[in-house]
Amino acid sequence: MVLAQRVRDARRARVWIPLGYSGGWGEYAQAELGISRAQAYRLIDIAESAEGLSRAIGAAGVLTTVSPAGDTGATGLIDLGATL
Repeated sequence: MVLAQRVRDARRARVWIPLGYSGGWGEYAQAELGISRAQAYRLIDIAESAEGLSRAIGAAGVLTTVSPAGDTGATGLIDLGATL
């Protein structure tokens, strides 16, 4: 997930321009990241989807805490009144 976020941030910041990549985003992705332009865009889509899900979960109040690995503690879940 971190890679996807960093690729998204690099695209947003247009980092290839000050680095002198006249071939644009695709040339930067290949040279600096070792991936194709299409792969870079797929990573950006992943980052955007994860960000949207995170906002939706937060807005719904379903989870209060989520670790970077996506784990939650029992305290982060809504009590639905179920007993085991």
